[in-house]
Amino acid sequence: MDSQPDRPTHFFREHLPLQRIDGVRSGKNTSVESQLCAKCESIRDWIRANLNALVKPGTSAVSPPRFPHHVSGKALEDSYKSGCHLCTLLWVHLTEDPTGERQTPAPVPTDPQDLVHARERDQLEKYSGITRRMGTVTLQLQQPSAKIKDAGTNISGELLAILSVVGLPGTQPGDGLHLNAGPWVVDKSWPISTDSATVLDCARVWVDNCAASHDRCKRKSGSSLPTRLLQVTPSRDHMVRLVETNTIPPSQDREYATLSYCWGGSTKLKLTLDSYHSFTTVGITKSELPETIYDALVVAVSMNIAWLWVDSLCIIQDSPEDWVTQAASMTEVYQNCRLCIAARGGQKSSDGMFCHRDPLRFVPCQMYETDEGMPVSILSPYLSSALRYGIDWPLDTRGWVVQERILPPRTIRFGAYMSFECREQNVDEFLLEQEYELTDRWTQKLFDMIDGSPKPTPDSIAHLTLAPEPSFDYRLRDIYETWREIVGVYSVTGLTSRSDRLAAISGVIGLISRATSLRNQAGLWEQFLVEELLWRTSDEDPSPTGLGPTWSWVALECEVWYCPHLSNYWDPYGPYQTLCRGLGFCPNEELRQHNTETACDNPIRLAYFSLPAQLMSSGTQGPGTEFRLGTPVELPNALIECTLDRPTTESDWAQLLLVPLVLLSTLGVYRMYGLVVRPSAQHRGTFERAGIFEWQFNDGESRWLVDKYISRAEYTPMILT
Repeated sequence: MDSQPDRPTHFFREHLPLQRIDGVRSGKNTSVESQLCAKCESIRDWIRANLNALVKPGTSAVSPPRFPHHVSGKALEDSYKSGCHLCTLLWVHLTEDPTGERQTPAPVPTDPQDLVHARERDQLEKYSGITRRMGTVTLQLQQPSAKIKDAGTNISGELLAILSVVGLPGTQPGDGLHLNAGPWVVDKSWPISTDSATVLDCARVWVDNCAASHDRCKRKSGSSLPTRLLQVTPSRDHMVRLVETNTIPPSQDREYATLSYCWGGSTKLKLTLDSYHSFTTVGITKSELPETIYDALVVAVSMNIAWLWVDSLCIIQDSPEDWVTQAASMTEVYQNCRLCIAARGGQKSSDGMFCHRDPLRFVPCQMYETDEGMPVSILSPYLSSALRYGIDWPLDTRGWVVQERILPPRTIRFGAYMSFECREQNVDEFLLEQEYELTDRWTQKLFDMIDGSPKPTPDSIAHLTLAPEPSFDYRLRDIYETWREIVGVYSVTGLTSRSDRLAAISGVIGLISRATSLRNQAGLWEQFLVEELLWRTSDEDPSPTGLGPTWSWVALECEVWYCPHLSNYWDPYGPYQTLCRGLGFCPNEELRQHNTETACDNPIRLAYFSLPAQLMSSGTQGPGTEFRLGTPVELPNALIECTLDRPTTESDWAQLLLVPLVLLSTLGVYRMYGLVVRPSAQHRGTFERAGIFEWQFNDGESRWLVDKYISRAEYTPMILT
């Protein structure tokens, strides 16, 4: 095995930033090759000689042997560090927790030659087991074989066998590395740094191909530019200047890139009222720029893009007026850019976009090529687990990035590997996310549905609002279901300021609203208001955001869930019944008719009847509170499960009201959903949301009694704030 360059040690999504000294990168255009040690070569030779007998029907069975391998964990580690590709996959598979969690170290073996020199984050307990019990590997067949195909990336092949490590702690039959035959990754060397010319050239090819051949990605919401842009120059010696875009001549190149990144708290360099004059006249020296913004300029230059939009340098940070104006234009800023550059791995702007990585841990180990030129490779299931269950990229935990990902026509992401997403394609340099089908494809899904049919008129969607027999519009329903997925993910991301809870997703709201004529208030769609009001949270005591109204999830800093059974409400073949009347948004001038004494933002009006209920349990109540239904008329005793938005004390129980909104049935099971409300402390004569309830019953007699009660119910007007 030839000498290999030193490779860094890191977890799957760990960011090992490059350093910049006097404008020069510490990264090198050094590449690592796929090579095998002598132990692994014997495995390759056996597979080459016996592959056809392993998979060809009608041939006599071949029993894979046990292969002599490294005799200790230390020997395996040395081979991995020396650059054996297969030993790298074995080492990672056996020693690392794919979730990236740091484990409590176990005692290290006392035998000096078996000591494993591991970094603090590594799992010493697993290592100590390896040092005692390493020695052989075996090739085991698993039938039937699995087909692998992805038309979008021309990946195809067949899962032929499983390579399992024998006699190691936690190893089960079928565990191990997968043997695959098919055109996988044809490269045989990969750069160790993501700022290499190889990586940037690959990104440029993807971007240029998308811009030239993807019709959907060519579409823009208009020709307007952001208010301000940074001028990109290829020279390292020049200043970066902030330009008011109304001064850019129409004949000049106007294509720009946007940057999506983590601030990581306060940043020293930002546009303020005091620095505005200096930024627009003198400019900013490149050495002053945070690493991530500097790297974004490098990417923009490599893509031949003349302008860059960065929020911290293009929005006046100490001007509330400018911030409101710019936030309202986020849809156009991201939709009209040529490219979004995303720094996926860094936790703060000083971390930079580029990093060191070990490519051998990401790519399959190619054992050889068949006479027909088909690569035969070994894959690591560690990658599948790390992709699915590992810690998130730091950027993906940031609230603003959700719309920054959905809105641009195309995005290049830099983490431990480089990836590309547009409205028609997802790809990355190691073909990881396509193989394991882990891209949620929101961008493609939304634009598929938005482009799928002409924009509906207000009349054509009016039936969606509480119509007894809706003329079903599957396209709008699909868009709404995708919106619910987006809200579920967005709700668990972080925001520096709680008051940005609605602003940080407003770009996606604007996109959907303009494309569909659906109307949104405080994050809820009016045409789906019954479902929208019945969101829930599993958080024990979520913090208020300071935003209103109480009936919207933007009022709380919490994870948002939607009731899964409520999709049946819009099923044209499923029985349902709306239990409230006149539900809709209420203009402030109507409040006087309801004896309210103060105006409020975004009130909802409805006519309701309430269910008499009595709280069962004692103590402070949170999610999962149970209520016992009273028995006026002939209603049966029943338990009603309530999810309260915030803990409620005994003194508040008497004020709680159960307001039914919808009754539906699924396979003979009846469910009633509604709001838990109480009188508003801020707006006299109105009510505020306290949570939601679900009442389930499955016998005809109960349904008959409920119907009888509903038929006698008296409806009362209500304003919900």
